[in-house]
Amino acid sequence: MSRVQSLALDRARPRWEMWFIDGLADDHVGMIIKTHHALGDGIANVDLALAWHSGNHRVKVGVFDSRFSNYILLAATGADHVDDEGNPFPIFNFQGVRAHLYGLEAEASWQLTQGAL
Repeated sequence: MSRVQSLALDRARPRWEMWFIDGLADDHVGMIIKTHHALGDGIANVDLALAWHSGNHRVKVGVFDSRFSNYILLAATGADHVDDEGNPFPIFNFQGVRAHLYGLEAEASWQLTQGAL
C-alpha cells in the first residue's frame, strides 16, 4: 500500500485513482482510493465500509459522516415564473451552504435455494 500511496497522481488524468488488490487470503480483494486534496477542499469526510462474502452470500455495511463548508444546494425561492400560457413554474436558486450528511448504508444478498427453480 505504501508503494501505491507514494506514486504521484498523473496530472493529465482525473485527480483520483482506484486500485484493486487481488491475491489476498481466502480470495479476498482489497481496494485503495486516492484523491487529490483539491477534490476535498472545504470537506471533512469519514467513510468506513466492511464487506463479507461466502459463496453466494454477500453483506456490505458502511457508515459515513461528511461536513461541507460550501455544499451546493438547489433551494426554492418561493417565487414562480408564469409562462406564456399562464402556467406557474417554481423558481429555484443554487446556494453554497454548510451541510452535514451522515448515515448508514447496508446491502445484502443471500441465496436461499440451491439449483434452478
